[in-house]
Amino acid sequence: MMYLVLTAMLALQVSSAILEKFQLINTSLEKLNGSIHIQNDKTMIILVNHVDYAKNGFFPISDLRKMLYDIEAIKYNDISPKELEIFAGEYKGSGDFVVKIKYENGTLTRNHSNGNIYELKAITKNKFHMKGSNPDIFMEFIIKDNKVEKYILTQPELKVVREVFKL
Repeated sequence: MMYLVLTAMLALQVSSAILEKFQLINTSLEKLNGSIHIQNDKTMIILVNHVDYAKNGFFPISDLRKMLYDIEAIKYNDISPKELEIFAGEYKGSGDFVVKIKYENGTLTRNHSNGNIYELKAITKNKFHMKGSNPDIFMEFIIKDNKVEKYILTQPELKVVREVFKL
């Protein structure tokens, strides 16, 4: 009986020692993972500083971030011009903030508060991505009785969600 008690006590001691080593390994891996993300961010900064903006008009930092962090790329869908037209118009956000969405030459665009004009690319029939925005901005339109009532703006990276109503 004494032998069984001694064996159990030794097993418990070994188990706690092994658990401490696993905790040490886990902590080391978490630090390494964090340093890799920092290194990836440094790589993006270097690339941003050396890209020729005259060719592209914008730097595809969202696409680069998706590649570095294994995030699935956004897949766009084609929508007919007639379907796109219903989204054009003025929308009111909080306060006096008014957003203008335009439809011209088969393209839907949105003026941003920073002065830039972004193309809205369809992901589904009512969800769009502001192409070139950083961080990514998505707009999901709520349609009732074949009319746009509002859209919900989301920025997943910043955890932003806003409702903007059509005027």
